[in-house]
Amino acid sequence: MSKRIITALDLEMAARLGNKEFTVDTEDVITDVARERAAQLEIRIIKAPSGSEPNGDRNAAVEINDKIGAAEAKTNLSAPGGNISLDLFQNELAQLKKEIDQLKTDGLNNGRKEKEITAFAQAGSSATDTGSLTTGRAPVVEADLVIKNGSLVIPRLGVFRGDLEIVGRKIAAISVNGQARGKKTIDAAGLYVLPGVMDPHVHLGIFGDLQEEMEKETASALLGGVTTAGCFLYSEASYFDYLPSFVELVERYSFIDIFPHLVITTPQQVEEIPAYIRDLNITSFKVYMCGVPGLIPSMSDDKILDVFEKVKGFGDVSIAIHAENSHLVDRFTAQHHQRVEQNNDLLSWSETRPSLTEEEAVKRAVLLAQNYGVNIYLVHLSAKGSIEVIRESRRSGGTCSLYAETTSPYLTIDTDSQMGARGKMIPPFRAPEHREALWEGLREGIIDTVGTDNVTINLAEKKVEQGMGEALPGYPALATHLPSLLHEGVNKGRIDLARLAEAISLRPAEIFGLYPAKGSLLPGSDADIVIVDLETRRTVDPLKLGSRSDFSLFEGKELIGWPAFTVKSGEIVMQTGELLATAKRKGMVIRRMPKRD
Repeated sequence: MSKRIITALDLEMAARLGNKEFTVDTEDVITDVARERAAQLEIRIIKAPSGSEPNGDRNAAVEINDKIGAAEAKTNLSAPGGNISLDLFQNELAQLKKEIDQLKTDGLNNGRKEKEITAFAQAGSSATDTGSLTTGRAPVVEADLVIKNGSLVIPRLGVFRGDLEIVGRKIAAISVNGQARGKKTIDAAGLYVLPGVMDPHVHLGIFGDLQEEMEKETASALLGGVTTAGCFLYSEASYFDYLPSFVELVERYSFIDIFPHLVITTPQQVEEIPAYIRDLNITSFKVYMCGVPGLIPSMSDDKILDVFEKVKGFGDVSIAIHAENSHLVDRFTAQHHQRVEQNNDLLSWSETRPSLTEEEAVKRAVLLAQNYGVNIYLVHLSAKGSIEVIRESRRSGGTCSLYAETTSPYLTIDTDSQMGARGKMIPPFRAPEHREALWEGLREGIIDTVGTDNVTINLAEKKVEQGMGEALPGYPALATHLPSLLHEGVNKGRIDLARLAEAISLRPAEIFGLYPAKGSLLPGSDADIVIVDLETRRTVDPLKLGSRSDFSLFEGKELIGWPAFTVKSGEIVMQTGELLATAKRKGMVIRRMPKRD
């Protein structure tokens, strides 16, 4: 009979079912946090004799590896409203991993065959559709694709050796016995297998044709392991008029799945927000406290409150906020205009939008959101002070859910770079101490997600030859998103791979209501996967990145750590930096999943 590992998650589920007792077998292992949680929930743990049926409706032979699936599939403890603190949960996971490793070792020593890790994470469809399997049994169907011998990076749980079995568009099983067989096989020995990257922040069609960028930029995304992206849509018309054509372009030309954020700028759009939520199932909107000159207007605080009024009461809705103080930006831009023209460097440009402009706006956005009880998602944070504001806000609590995003360029580039106007962006790249503060915030979980803020633009459109003052903001970043994070983050010891996977896959999926279909390797999830080699060295050549753009922030630089394979919807679409000829444009516009009871 196999041991079970009883975690606080089991006690949470028992409490939700109204149980006051929880029966375990004498061989079961109960974590310390589980015991503490049982006391808090006033649930009595009863040990039954070995061989009995614990809890009546649960088989005592449930394999220990089911706990891996259960930890993610049952509940999201780091999301707002979770009943267990993140620190306690992380402590329990550490103990859980230790117990699993020990039990697996014991099993090998006793000559027992390691069982399959099987779990079921309902992804908005039936068990038949998602390939739910029975623990310890062989797959009921032959896998279409098997990823063998890889190190599986499961966010919040760590790294485990095993095989992934894929049937159709879904992950069907995780096995650890080495017996998985499929019609196609990827040998991932020495490689790391991650959920497909979910970039929550891209822009398409700003400077170029949307149809062309839909095709080229999503293909470029696959080269970098990005399989899903959140695209910010901007229109001066009603989105009832705009969205149908956007959906058609995605379905015809995109290689990846897209979920839309709607930029709100007009009174008509503000009035229509409730209808966008009800009729279009759109639950993410964006406002600019400081706009982009010539492209997007700034929105005053009173107009932002109009938006808050419209979403108040819709619990699943979040407002993405570009947080900069537009008046301070105008002031500092005027003060430093001449210096920018003379020096034409990133340091001078950063002085036109110092960290104060962002930090003040973040404080104001948080204050307004807390007063109105709405959820906000602070995009592309770049400043050390902004991280401190969020840290303090979370420490003191509040009435709103507060999410924070930074970008891979802000984590990997600072004002020491000599790239000049090619690196012009808003907010600007900042001094090295800000970059290190972002990494610290990411490690701590103060920063939830990492996107790109990809703006496809070529050098002529960017007007680089006119210098920093006249150049336009923006750069391509999809293909180098993951490689740059592996190079500067994982390979330089700033962050571990499991935490990075959480920030670039799991958390975006959770925040925008797409988990567990996205952001996971657990059975039932979409078979969107990136397999990375942390030792691959490649010098960045813009001509090999597949973008419409003709430059890269990392042009000529050697990055260590690249995707070796990308799997989208169960099919291999990229191998060793090349988009396969068999890759298909199978992208879909996806929306927030309904909450499960």
